[in-house]
Amino acid sequence: MKNKKRLYVRNRDAWQNECGKYQLSKRKLWVREVERAILLPPDEWNPQTGEFRGGVCDEQYNFISGLQRCEPPAAGFFGVAAVYEKLPAVEPLYIDESVIFGGILLGHFGHFILECLGRIYYVLNHPEDQRRIVFTAAVGVYPWFWKFFELMGIPQNRILLAQQPVMFRHMTVPEESVHSWWNYTGEYLLPYKCLVERAKLASANKSLGKKIFLTRKKLQNSISECINEDYFIDFFVDKGYVTVEPEEYSIEDQISIIANAEEVVAVMGSLTHWALFCRPGTKFLMLTRTGTDTLGSQCLVNNASGVDWRIVDVSLNFLYASRSLGVCLLGPTGYWLQYVWDEYGELAESSSFKNSYHEYLLAWIGYYLQEDNRNFTKSIDIISMLTFAQQEMQTNEALLLEQRKKIKRQIKAKKYFGIKT
Repeated sequence: MKNKKRLYVRNRDAWQNECGKYQLSKRKLWVREVERAILLPPDEWNPQTGEFRGGVCDEQYNFISGLQRCEPPAAGFFGVAAVYEKLPAVEPLYIDESVIFGGILLGHFGHFILECLGRIYYVLNHPEDQRRIVFTAAVGVYPWFWKFFELMGIPQNRILLAQQPVMFRHMTVPEESVHSWWNYTGEYLLPYKCLVERAKLASANKSLGKKIFLTRKKLQNSISECINEDYFIDFFVDKGYVTVEPEEYSIEDQISIIANAEEVVAVMGSLTHWALFCRPGTKFLMLTRTGTDTLGSQCLVNNASGVDWRIVDVSLNFLYASRSLGVCLLGPTGYWLQYVWDEYGELAESSSFKNSYHEYLLAWIGYYLQEDNRNFTKSIDIISMLTFAQQEMQTNEALLLEQRKKIKRQIKAKKYFGIKT
């Protein structure tokens, strides 16, 4: 199927470009054996690039490997591709041990499942090698790190987390199998296949049905909020989908539930990265938070996992919106109406979203009045903001009206002539 029937979005050309960029690489992954290797925890964060410094280096502090999200020399947001500018004033802690470098763990759930298992293929391919696996971490350390590893048969007592510069007698450093803004290799999916197999055994093959809607609607302390997601939940529940809030289940149950589904719907972000645990051919509908962003790493996931994906722009934001932070307004756009017509042959309800304006404004204002967001608030030019809001609301209304008229013509033609216009 051509991508135009997969993409119901306003910025189709940008999405088309992203869909074609992140492909399988057939290169052979390298493995380096490093004597007296030093592991530097991520530090010296650069607010302009979002990159850290640190990673694995040799005894002379020559960089070897870290977390490479983009094509070199850039590392990408949260990436690590260089040692510290200011080297440690004291000698690193020395551990007289040979270890395997497992990578840099990111305390962000979506990033973790997307790219932090990128070296575990080496461990799975060498079950006879029972050396300890050393990691370091950025953006926090969370218990669910170890639950994923335990499910793969890697107990926590085999894992060493370096939280200060450490030198090891010897370190085996396998290359990453994924660079989430660049490419992936055939080894990328090995950990996910292992997790699915073990999760089904551990959860007694738990399933909540063949059609599921993944949501984080009730997640506490979320850094983002999607207003009017209920519109889509109600729509799909009416189509026989079961609403699933993953955090209510154990890791093994979450993986099994998703792996057993045949159709999945979710708002784009961490939840759509769960496609890595789906069977090839699983129908996966991804709803966008904004109408201007493209998410290349999701295109990589879609290509690697082989899911039968669709992306639909359901963004009705008329104030500043980020796909990662803050408040977004979702609702029935013209693109959504076209998708529903193509998929279900019906005209979707498209006016109730206006009831969400009050909730959206309250949530948006509340978020940007928080102390941590005051710098952004102070930078706003009120005339520019109101102009943007007016343009977005008028554009959304016009697209919605145009699409409703088009689909009504199609319904009429189908009813009286048995054809589509």
